[in-house]
Amino acid sequence: MSDLRERNRLSVALNDIDARIHSNLGVEAVLQSALDGFVEALGADAGDIKVRDGEQWVVSYQCGIGEDVVGLRLAVEDAPVAVEATRSREPVAIPDVTERPDLWRGFPRRYGLRATLGIPLVVRGEIVGCLLAWMRSGPRVFSRGEIDFARRMAASVALAIENARLFEVAETARVDAQEAERRLEQELQRTRILLKASDELTSATDTDELSLRLANVVLEATGIHRTFVNLIDQHDRTLTPKVATGGLFEPRGTVIPFERLSSISLDAIARKQTTLLDYESPDTSAADRAIAKSNRARLVLFVPLVHRDEVIGHIALDQPGERYAFTPEQIRIVDSIAAQASVALQNARMYEREHRIAQTLQQAILASPAQIDGLEVACLYHPASSAADVGGDFYDVLDLGDGRVALLIGDVSGKGIEAAQLTTLVRDGSRAYLHEKCDPGDVMTRLNSMTCRFTAPEKFATAFLGVLDRATGAFVYSGGGHPAPAVVGPGGVRLLEPPAGLIGALEQTRFESRSDKLAPDEVLVLVTDGVTEARRDMQFFGEEGLSAGLERLAGTRVADLPGRLLAEVLEFADGRLRDDVAIMCVGRTADGSGS
Repeated sequence: MSDLRERNRLSVALNDIDARIHSNLGVEAVLQSALDGFVEALGADAGDIKVRDGEQWVVSYQCGIGEDVVGLRLAVEDAPVAVEATRSREPVAIPDVTERPDLWRGFPRRYGLRATLGIPLVVRGEIVGCLLAWMRSGPRVFSRGEIDFARRMAASVALAIENARLFEVAETARVDAQEAERRLEQELQRTRILLKASDELTSATDTDELSLRLANVVLEATGIHRTFVNLIDQHDRTLTPKVATGGLFEPRGTVIPFERLSSISLDAIARKQTTLLDYESPDTSAADRAIAKSNRARLVLFVPLVHRDEVIGHIALDQPGERYAFTPEQIRIVDSIAAQASVALQNARMYEREHRIAQTLQQAILASPAQIDGLEVACLYHPASSAADVGGDFYDVLDLGDGRVALLIGDVSGKGIEAAQLTTLVRDGSRAYLHEKCDPGDVMTRLNSMTCRFTAPEKFATAFLGVLDRATGAFVYSGGGHPAPAVVGPGGVRLLEPPAGLIGALEQTRFESRSDKLAPDEVLVLVTDGVTEARRDMQFFGEEGLSAGLERLAGTRVADLPGRLLAEVLEFADGRLRDDVAIMCVGRTADGSGS
């Protein structure tokens, strides 16, 4: 009867242990709960679970022995009961370990553990460990019911371990999938930021606008409250503040010599690497701390803008008054943006430099002509947009000194310095050949030959050249690929048809001269193709528009005619021009005076 009661008690205990270990999804919780239940059900003094690790055994869980044993690594000879249970793959019941010299050593002897019941833990045919209950107080004979309980306990624990491992594998896979999804979203977000940065930075050619866009992109990408964008001239050893948000800012146009910069900033510029500037470091000088304190700067992320191994500027970010901990992702994003910005800023600097040179050249080329007795001359130049590059339109008025005046208008291919260089070549070349008494056709022929020889094949120009006798009105002219000039007078508007051809296209092209006569009450109107090619939808202003516009403007003073004609063109094109416009109007004065 007592044996039956014991079996019932152990069965109830096993059910309780089963409920506990199968409700846990972690291997550690399963094993610790199983050990505690095993020791309690047997009424043992202590217990432990040893896990096999190669040729050693590791005490991984304990009950009633002491926390200091957890993690203890044992050689085979120091874990004799676990080794015996592993060999038999069955429960091992030892009434008194002290009577077994082969067992009374190592772990049992060190901790005074006498009687034991140990069971191997077998998962999928592999022994992963050993569950042991110990008696310290003296010998103990374990009953058949207790041994059977141990056997059933081992099977239940093995199943719980397997389930827990499967759960851990699934949980690991789920966590890995979530992490992969997070990294993918992070990468997509980074890509979106960099694409936006590319759009913002590559579409600006002005360093002021580009610096402002750079600051805004960095703030949006990082969520930081303050950023500075400064440009650096290594040759002059100066720093020019461009943009500052959330902090102090030098007045626009200020140039700061390196001598005024903090030594910590100078060191960062010299290193050419992204770094955190800690203004509260013990190594920071008193002068640098004073500068930082005035700006409420404590920990600043310094990101250099490097182009071809030269620092051309830098970005500085911080949270005013805080030691903000920048994340690796924030630093990575700002570094990537800085790499794009460095190229864009260098291109903008080069563009601004070339633009200034080209503007100077064009201003010289488009200088207002000097007054010439017997003529009224009015000129106008209008760029297609305020942001456009320096264009290739030009005009020139040259007094030949023998009562004749040369009138030149043209348009060269390209923009910027190259356009200005070709313009100078055509204008100065025409002046030289005119002083050699060449007629307009010969001048155009020589200009074409020179352009073909001394410029790139893709460079060309259109031009109209006429020589006007102030006294008689005789007008000899030639042209190459340029819009036809118009003559406006009491009889209406007539167009002069210059010979065909293009300057710089074919070296063997020969240009002929043609003749006309300009009456004292007529006005010669010369335009570039920005006038004739002005558009409204798919319709061009064209020669028809030019003639009609001049018909409407008949009787307008020479001085006012270029502006009035431009207004006609702008009205037709809804204010949007696709190309620059140059207009020259010339009239003879009856009294011989000029303006």
